[in-house]
Amino acid sequence: MKTILSLCTLLLCTSLWSQKITTKKLDSKISEVTVFLAGAEVRQEAKVNLTAGKTKLVFKNQTPFLDPASVQVAVDKDINILSVSSELNFLVPETLEPRIKAIKDSITDIDKNLAELDDLVDAYTVEKAVLLENKKVSGSQNGLSVDELEKAVNFFRKRVLDINHKLTELTDQQRKDRDLRNKLNKQLSTLNYENNPKRYDIHVLLESSSATTVDLGLRYLSSQAGWEPIYDIKAQDINSNINIVYKGRVFNNTSIPWDNVKLFLSSADPYLSAAQPELSPWYLNYSSNIAYRKSAPKSANYNMSVQNRSADTWDNNQMQKVSYKEVLVSEVSVQFNIDKPYSIPSDAKPYIIGISESELPATYSHFCVPKLEKKAFLLANVVGWEQLNLIEGPVNIYFANKYVGKSALNPFEFNDTLAISLGRDDKVLIERIEKLDFASKSILGNQRKETYKYDIKIKNQHSKAINIEVQDQYPISKNSEINVNVNDISDAEENEETGILTWDIQLAPAQSQSFELSYTIKYPKNKRVVTKTKYRTLNAPSF
Repeated sequence: MKTILSLCTLLLCTSLWSQKITTKKLDSKISEVTVFLAGAEVRQEAKVNLTAGKTKLVFKNQTPFLDPASVQVAVDKDINILSVSSELNFLVPETLEPRIKAIKDSITDIDKNLAELDDLVDAYTVEKAVLLENKKVSGSQNGLSVDELEKAVNFFRKRVLDINHKLTELTDQQRKDRDLRNKLNKQLSTLNYENNPKRYDIHVLLESSSATTVDLGLRYLSSQAGWEPIYDIKAQDINSNINIVYKGRVFNNTSIPWDNVKLFLSSADPYLSAAQPELSPWYLNYSSNIAYRKSAPKSANYNMSVQNRSADTWDNNQMQKVSYKEVLVSEVSVQFNIDKPYSIPSDAKPYIIGISESELPATYSHFCVPKLEKKAFLLANVVGWEQLNLIEGPVNIYFANKYVGKSALNPFEFNDTLAISLGRDDKVLIERIEKLDFASKSILGNQRKETYKYDIKIKNQHSKAINIEVQDQYPISKNSEINVNVNDISDAEENEETGILTWDIQLAPAQSQSFELSYTIKYPKNKRVVTKTKYRTLNAPSF
């Protein structure tokens, strides 16, 4: 019986031993990051020696903003992946970037110095209080000579004066230290530092039939990252091609820096639903864009605002200020492969990443509205841009080696030709003069009659011919009692519904051309009608 019991015990111990799980903690390195417009997919690699049986691998110190449902693990051999799980670890020591650590260390030293100064101030204050409490001395009739009295008074005066000087020095040093600490804290704020020591640990349970070495791949989605497309558009003169520099502003606020990683920039939606797609009716109309705007899922904690381009991303009562906006993208997702590795700190600041640079043919034209602006605008009409996979975004405009200003690019507003404004052209002179000699105001019976006449003059000071579109307008009546009669529009193309007039002309070098615009307005004399635009609004100081 004892033999049978011993055998059962041995078999049980052997069974328990065979189920022993080896645990290994891994410090994997981020190798690739695909940055989406909102969010990022992080990929890591690790090489692990496995023993026969079960092994639990722990990927330590992952970003606290990862989506646990997105975690994927791959191995390069026939190894059974039994389970993948993740859990938050709040006991992780805080690791800081060198520049943040230097500032934090300086703040710690200042705090220690301020504590020592507080102790000294307290000690001198107590000493001064003791002296003042015991300042009473006796006269010569009580056994204290005049010399001794004088010495006592001098001692009190000198010691109190020394203490006051020392307290002044200490107070001044406290003020300087506090000012420096405030500046360091502000500098720390500009680096978007947040004390966030929590991290995710990812647990992977593997089973191998024999001892072997495997390469593991880990990937997951993280919020608190993204990129914005921006463009530099450059032209040398009105005969040159257009140069479009396509760039991305990438930010990383995941609490984990990306050091020398392979980058991809993508316009895909990383949070696409797994549900099957369903078509809706596709209706066409004039000037309509088929656009599908998708808001980020709740798991990404995004609060988007289009109008002011600002939103706050929250995580467990911790606010990270990151701006978001909605943009139009093509239905077909685009991914840009960035040639060289990049390092992007986790500080929520945008870092410029070059995507591509293209030179495209362009034709140039001018546009002006003399009623609103006494300058002509130079337009570049670009073809062949469809292959660049452009996304809606801001543009920096350069012309003739000068920065012109900022604009916005929405490729979905155009068909075959992309029209880009290159700013004002000082070599095109424009005048719009009211001909007061021909203007008149009169009252006939119950009707008031007002006639206006304008001369519009355009002159080309370029050394080459230019094409220019000139626009003006006459008023449109929305009341049956108000009549507008057009007298002269100098053969302009007329839109009777809007009252907008268009002249398309070509001007040779040094050539000028004039147009006339005249109209008459009639309305009841006892009514007030604004017949001229005389004012515009601007901001000015108020004292």
